[in-house]
Amino acid sequence: MANKSQPAGILTIITGSIGILGSLALLAFIPLIHRTMTDPAFQPDTTLTPAEIQAAADLMTGVFSFMAVAGILLSIFIIVAGAYALKRRAWGLGLAGSIVGLFVFLPTAIPALVFMALSKPEFESRASRQTFPGEDQPNRLNPPGTPHGG
Repeated sequence: MANKSQPAGILTIITGSIGILGSLALLAFIPLIHRTMTDPAFQPDTTLTPAEIQAAADLMTGVFSFMAVAGILLSIFIIVAGAYALKRRAWGLGLAGSIVGLFVFLPTAIPALVFMALSKPEFESRASRQTFPGEDQPNRLNPPGTPHGG
């Protein structure tokens, strides 16, 4: 497979999408987790007071909320990195997105990281043949045959 940046970008975007879906699912279950932790029917014989149980439930709700928001933010970064990799714009960003993807969804992040690492020459060849505006136009100020012209 000569073009490794495309599967790397696609797998990275899939990893980020799965991360967003998982984080949104966690956000959706946070009220259920809180309700279950504070419901006396789900608690074994405990020496904790109701205030301590409520404090523990609030702490866990805060931790899960932080994890969900962090997951969404990391997943957005992963998707942006995958898009840049797909367009062969920034190999370092694509590699960073693939590495961060390891913390989000391992089954797609590992192949994405492998493909991204192997696709570095594709990014370098694109950068070497990139032309800047006005480069391919003739030099009108110094036409060929003049002292400073081509």
